[in-house]
Amino acid sequence: MSHNRSGIAVAGAACGIALGTVFGVYVLGPHSGASSHITRHNVDTERKVDSVTAERNQANKSVQAADQLGVTLAPDAVKGRLQDKAVLIITTPDVNKDDVKAVNGLIEPAGAHVAGTIGLKDKFVSRDGGDDLKSIAATTLPAGIQLSERNSSPGWHIGQLMGGAFLKKSEGGDNAQEQSTGPERKIVRDSLTQGDFLTADGLDEPADVAILITGGSDGKKGNNDYVAGFLRDFTEGLGHNGSGVVAASRPGAAEDNGVIARLRDSHDGQENSQAKISTVDDINHVTGQVSAIRASADVITGKTGSYGIMDGATAAVAQ
Repeated sequence: MSHNRSGIAVAGAACGIALGTVFGVYVLGPHSGASSHITRHNVDTERKVDSVTAERNQANKSVQAADQLGVTLAPDAVKGRLQDKAVLIITTPDVNKDDVKAVNGLIEPAGAHVAGTIGLKDKFVSRDGGDDLKSIAATTLPAGIQLSERNSSPGWHIGQLMGGAFLKKSEGGDNAQEQSTGPERKIVRDSLTQGDFLTADGLDEPADVAILITGGSDGKKGNNDYVAGFLRDFTEGLGHNGSGVVAASRPGAAEDNGVIARLRDSHDGQENSQAKISTVDDINHVTGQVSAIRASADVITGKTGSYGIMDGATAAVAQ
C-alpha cells in the first residue's frame, strides 16, 4: 500500500475515533464524571489526526513536484523506444482525458506515430451489447483470423476480431506482419462505428502495439463488475490475436475487481497465457506514462511486465 493511501486510511480511522470521542463528551460527559479525561484524550486524538493530515498533504505535494519535473524529463526517458512503430490508442468510457493527452504526447518523442484511435462507448462494454458484438465478430472476421472455441465470451471474441483487424501479428522480434487487408479493416471499423459501439479515427494501417487506457474503477459498484470482467476478456483477446497490448489505468483499477487486478490475477488457461499483455496502474503520473511507452516497446518483442505502485506490480517503472 502506498504512503498516501495508508495516510488516508489512518486519517479516516483517526477521524472516526475523534468523532466518537466528541459524542461521548457531549452526551455522556454530564453523567460520567470523566469529562476532563475524555477531553484530554480528544485533544491528543485531534493532534494525531492533524499530524497524519499534514503528512498526507506533504506526500501529495512531493508527488506533484515529481510529476512537474517528470513532464520535462519524460520525452528523454522514452526517446527512440518505439522507433518507426505504429501505435493504436484505445480508450474506455471512464478514461481521464488528461491521461490520454499525456500518453499521446510521448508517442512522437519515442519515434512512433499513431496508427489510429478508438474510443469505446458505454454500449461496447454493456451486457446488453454482448450478443451484437459476438455477431459482428463472427460475420466480419478477416480471412485467416480465428475465434476461440474454448472462450466464447463477447469480450474475448470482439478482442480477437479487433486484434486481427487492427494489429500486426508477431512471434517475437521485429518481424510483425499484417493480418488483414485495408478493405477488411474498413468492414470491421464500419460495423462497430455504425453500430454505435465506438468512435474511430485513422485505422488505415495495422499497428505494432495497442495501448488501452482506462479509468480507475475497482469494479465493485453497480455494473462495474461486468465492465471490468468484459475489459479483461477484451484485452486478453486483443493481445492473443495481436502483436501486444499495454493496459494502463489509474490506481483504483488495480484494486479489488478492477480490470488491471483481474488481468494480473488471470490464469484462465493456455490460450490466455499466449496473450502478450503488460499492465500499468499509475497512468495519472508521469512515471506511469513513461512506463506505458517503454512497456509498449518491450511487449512487441514478447517481454511483458506489471508496473506501478499497487499490489501486483513487479516494478515501479518499466526499464
